[in-house]
Amino acid sequence: MNILFLAAEAAPFASTGGLGEVIASLPLALQTLDANCRVLLPAYQKISQPCTTLTEWTMDFDGKSISIILKKAIDTALPLYLLDIPDYFERDQLYGYEDDILRFGAFCRAAIVAQKYFREHDWEADIIHCHDWHTALFPVYKSTFNAPGKVLLTIHNLAYQSVCDAAYLSRLGLPDSIFNMHQLEFWGKLNPFKGGLVFAD
Repeated sequence: MNILFLAAEAAPFASTGGLGEVIASLPLALQTLDANCRVLLPAYQKISQPCTTLTEWTMDFDGKSISIILKKAIDTALPLYLLDIPDYFERDQLYGYEDDILRFGAFCRAAIVAQKYFREHDWEADIIHCHDWHTALFPVYKSTFNAPGKVLLTIHNLAYQSVCDAAYLSRLGLPDSIFNMHQLEFWGKLNPFKGGLVFAD
């Protein structure tokens, strides 16, 4: 079974606590059970691991064209891949910015393309395992763009849901039709974590 882990953290490369420790250990544990795992993270500025470039492209997002590079880390026990999105991740900290919803929205959108690249190069994920609100928009985009694979969304910390203004829906490139009480709407605001739980398998 092929499993793609989609996360915002993985120790020791980029981590603030428990999420990073889980992503550092769970894929390796599953590989001892014959699962074929890959981990996909944002290429934060603080990650200094040597990498090779696999492919690059541009993507229309939030009214502009952004550049994206898919990289593979070299000499790591963890099968680590990075999405380099300079517009959003060339910053000092992992989180805490006003545009975090756009940062991780762009990451999730780009992960759809990365998934397609893997598929075209003889590795197709049977399961895309997403973690916390940062990757909760992936199943929403997967449904929007009819991408293949089954999605599992794990909640590590429900206190952080990144609830934001409804105006971000169009900036994220998502259709108005999913802004309703059964999908992404939450008391008049947009809740990406709720959307992820609804659209995950």
